[in-house]
Amino acid sequence: METYTSGDFITISAEVGLLSRNIKVRGDSTTNITKYGAHLMLYGQSTNGFEAKVAYSEFTMCGQPQIPGRYCIYFHNNGESFESFAKGNSVYESYGRVVTIHAGQFITVDGNVGYRAAGHNFYL
Repeated sequence: METYTSGDFITISAEVGLLSRNIKVRGDSTTNITKYGAHLMLYGQSTNGFEAKVAYSEFTMCGQPQIPGRYCIYFHNNGESFESFAKGNSVYESYGRVVTIHAGQFITVDGNVGYRAAGHNFYL
C-alpha cells in the first residue's frame, strides 16, 4: 500500500513467478535470429496408451511461428486423456504459446508461468 501526504492511498500488488527450473528445453544460438526454436509436440490417443506428464521444466527460445502447430508445449489430438498434464513449467522469451491443447479433453494445466511469450499464452 502506498500512502500519500493527503491521506490518500493506493493498493499496489504484483504477481511473481519463478522462471528457473533444473530441466531445460531451449532453442539453439540461431533461434533469436530465425525465430525457429524448440518445441514439444505430444501426439497420441489415450485409447492407445498415450499419457504425457510434463512437469517443472523450463522452456525458453521455443516455438516456431512460421509453422502452424509448433508451440512450446503442445498437446495434439489426444482425445480424453485423464492422466496427462502440464504442471509447474515456465516458458519465457519465446516465440510460441506457453501451452496449447488441440482436440484433447481432461488434460490438466496447472501452475505454469509464461513471461514474454508471443501470442495467447494458453490456447485451448
